[in-house]
Amino acid sequence: MNLIGFLVGLLVIIVGTIYVGNLGDEREIGSERSVILSLLTSPFIALIIVLLSKKKDTAPNVVFEEMSSNEFVSNSAKMKQIIATENKIGKEQLQIRQLREIIERKDNEIIRLKKTLIEKEILIKSLANSKC
Repeated sequence: MNLIGFLVGLLVIIVGTIYVGNLGDEREIGSERSVILSLLTSPFIALIIVLLSKKKDTAPNVVFEEMSSNEFVSNSAKMKQIIATENKIGKEQLQIRQLREIIERKDNEIIRLKKTLIEKEILIKSLANSKC
């Protein structure tokens, strides 16, 4: 009976260690560290630690592998359109900025001309009052 219990326990530890190693392969901790951690502590504790570790970022590679050549060409054309649109938007933003600067200069010129006009009106009124 003890031998059967020992073998079942050993089998559980081996299966748990393999499972934790496979999970660790998808994570930054890696499968080797996961297996070593599982053997040094227990598969259950190692499982918790592996699940708390960060996942590997493999999404961009998967996207390119699954894309057919037609999809890639289509996506390339879409990217070119997006870049062209962004360039057009950038040019339009530059034009808007330049127009704002022109308007600001014109506003400053209008303010200067108003001051000059007011000064001339004051001078004319003072001359008219001095003649009387």
